[in-house]
Amino acid sequence: VKTVDASRLMGASVIITGLSPEIAQTLVTIGVDLSKMNTIGDLQGGLEEAERLLGYAVTRQDGPVT
Repeated sequence: VKTVDASRLMGASVIITGLSPEIAQTLVTIGVDLSKMNTIGDLQGGLEEAERLLGYAVTRQDGPVT
């Protein structure tokens, strides 16, 4: 949580990935406000969110990749 806050102070966007429901519930129980954090269930989703924030779109090419 402190790392997220410090990163934001430096102007970074933070995406937290891989929080299990149990860990998320524990964080809420101890008073962490997850609504202020960008949390994504898995790394793939986190990468997609980062690309979206940066304005990138991944598209599939037809044919073999060279």
